[in-house]
Parts: sequence; C-alpha cells; structure tokens
Amino acid sequence: MIFLILFLGLFIEVSQGQIHASYVGCFSKKNVELNGLVPMNFNNCRESCIQREYAFVGYDNIKCFCVNNVPNPEKKVSEINCRRDNKGFVFLYYLTDILQRCEIKKLSLDWNNFEVPWGNRVEMWGSEMRIKMNPYSCDGGRINSKRLFNYTIITAEIKPNADAGIVGAFYLKSSKSAVNVRDDEIDIEFINSIPAKNRGTLWLNYFDLQSKKGGNLNKAITPQELKTLTGQKNFETYTDYHTYSMNWRINHITWYLRNKKLHISTTRIPKRLQYLKISLWSQGPKKPNIPEPWGGWCNPQFSYEREFSVRNVRFVECK
Repeated sequence: MIFLILFLGLFIEVSQGQIHASYVGCFSKKNVELNGLVPMNFNNCRESCIQREYAFVGYDNIKCFCVNNVPNPEKKVSEINCRRDNKGFVFLYYLTDILQRCEIKKLSLDWNNFEVPWGNRVEMWGSEMRIKMNPYSCDGGRINSKRLFNYTIITAEIKPNADAGIVGAFYLKSSKSAVNVRDDEIDIEFINSIPAKNRGTLWLNYFDLQSKKGGNLNKAITPQELKTLTGQKNFETYTDYHTYSMNWRINHITWYLRNKKLHISTTRIPKRLQYLKISLWSQGPKKPNIPEPWGGWCNPQFSYEREFSVRNVRFVECK
C-alpha cells in the first residue's frame, strides 16, 4: 500500500510493500508518452502499472497512466498545474524497489561528462553526439561516462547505421575496460550481420559478476518483430531516431522501445555500479580462412562516412 501526504502543496510518498512510487514531477501530458489509460484510484493505478511492468505511474486525480520512457526534465512544470487542472497535466512517479527520493535528470553529451578512450571521429554538442567511421575505413570509436550509475532507468533517442559488419552500442558496464569479461553489463546493440539475418536487428544482452563467458541473455529482435511491436509496417531502426530505455532495478532489467516493452529479465541481475558507454565498432575487413565473427565483416570500400547518433539522454537518480 502507498499513502500520499499533502505537505506544503506537494505530494510526498510514504510506501509499504516491495515496490514504491517516488514522485518525480508534474508534466504536461503532451510531453509524456502515456499508456494504459484507465479510471481508478492511485493505489490501484500503481498496482496496474507494476503488473504490466511499466517504469512509471502517472495520475491526474481521475485517470491512471503507465509510462516507460524518462521524460525530458526540462519540461517539468509547477505542481500547481497538476492540482488545478486534471485534464492537461499529470503527476508522475517512478516505480522503485527502495523507499527513497528520485529525480529525473538530463545527461549532457559533452566533454565534461564523457571521455573518449578510442576513436578520433567523436562529435558531442550537449544534447546530441555522433561517432563516425571515415570513408574507406572500418575504425569506429567509443565514449565512456565519467560518472557511475546505480539502479536506474536510462532513456535515449538513437539512430544507428545499417551497413553490414557495423555495430552500434548503447550500454552500461561496470568498468571502463572494453574487454573485461568479468564486468557487469547491460546492452542495447544494433547489428546488421551474423548472427542477425537482416540489417536493423536489435540485440539485447546483459552480463553479471558470475559470468565468465557469454551473457545471462542474448536476444535478437528482428525487423519484422519490431514492425509488429510498433504497429508500423515501415518501421526500421536506422531510418530515424527512436526512443529506447533500459530500466535496471534490483530484481529485474526491462528494455523498452518507445512505450513498448521489448523484454524483461529477472535472474542474476547485475549489482555493481556501471558507466554509460556509447560505441560504433566493427570486427574489421574480411580475413581469409577465418569464419565470419559475431557482428560480421566490415566492408572498407565505402566512399561515405558511417555514423551512430544518440541524443536527449535522460535518467532517474535515486538517493
């Protein structure tokens, strides 16, 4: 059960049970991807969103909404809008395993927040970044966040490359190393070759401390499955920016595309703090007498740049 106390005009949470709802702000409904609209009280609203494995619960004093993506914190408005108008605004709560105060934040993609351990074609402008491959090259790049993240949900708008042998990755990892197999890790990757049969395939995986090789999950989501999920017959990962989220909680990891659940895992969940990493890479050009590796061979004969673009990264921080 959860109780809401009105204090100085703001909602303060006092929770009982395993999952808590931490208030993160008042938002205009047009700035939040709402789903699961049903008339009900807040307690039932919260339970409905939990059962359906959403990340947030919204409430406008009359109707319940479930939400998966982190909204832009710059769009947060005064609580007086939610109290006076129950049609155009919504109180938003993050569903968390620990009773604590949570806050939505925006992560600026810049040199203050990220370092570049590899690659010389990295561009960052605050709200957006790109990693590029030069023409006639298979070299890429990677950036690492300087800060660590604890249990959180991270949302970003991503546009990958669609060429064979090119892999784009947006992921969390417990060390700054690129190859340490003892790391915890949570990934969203975009692949266009083996093991994928079609370009624009989404690859989800995660690793934990006990994993020496391989992951707890290796899941490919095909372009056709993505079309079915989004309800758009022309949907492709690489033709435009789309919104992806990773919700890392104590007892589960859930991946989302837009406001739709892609997958949930509930066993051997990573526990260590993790860095956010963004990379564009390949296994290099084809090598004779060597089987095609994971991700495929890159063709260096392209006369144009290949790039991986990410923008509008936001996350929830709980203390």
